[in-house]
Amino acid sequence: MNITTKSKDETGRMYAMRTLRDNIINAELKPGTLLSENDLAAELGLSRTPVREAIIELARTKIIEVLPQRGSRVSLIDMEQVEESNFFRKTMECAIVKLACEMAAPEDLIHLEENVKLQEFYLENPSPNKLMELDDAFHHMLFQICKKEQCYEMVESMSVHFDRIRRL
Repeated sequence: MNITTKSKDETGRMYAMRTLRDNIINAELKPGTLLSENDLAAELGLSRTPVREAIIELARTKIIEVLPQRGSRVSLIDMEQVEESNFFRKTMECAIVKLACEMAAPEDLIHLEENVKLQEFYLENPSPNKLMELDDAFHHMLFQICKKEQCYEMVESMSVHFDRIRRL
């Protein structure tokens, strides 16, 4: 599992959630992998409580399955969930692009263009992780321009199933 540094403003639960989510999306934790709260807590340097809370939260997004009396595991990729998350993302992003066209300031357009140029660079000089990071940042910028951060968080939460396929 890839462990990153916990940021100062991150709670233990938030850190565990981010780390688990990223490792699931990046297939560091493969579909079907059994998860031990004790092992995860030790690896993350946390107590079991924030890890358990993170697992419960990620189970709501259906990327972790809680197995009664047995523990938890990384959910298998469910193509219906992938299709639904892709539908939700496309629907929201079509609306946000229209709104961004109306609201974007000249400096917003400059930042978007810089991002696209970097994406083009990483298409020519392959770095899949950097390319995906830039693509995510581009979409986030559109939501920021429109002052729709909560909508972005909903899209990001729902997109986890689609993101697993994007990474593969």
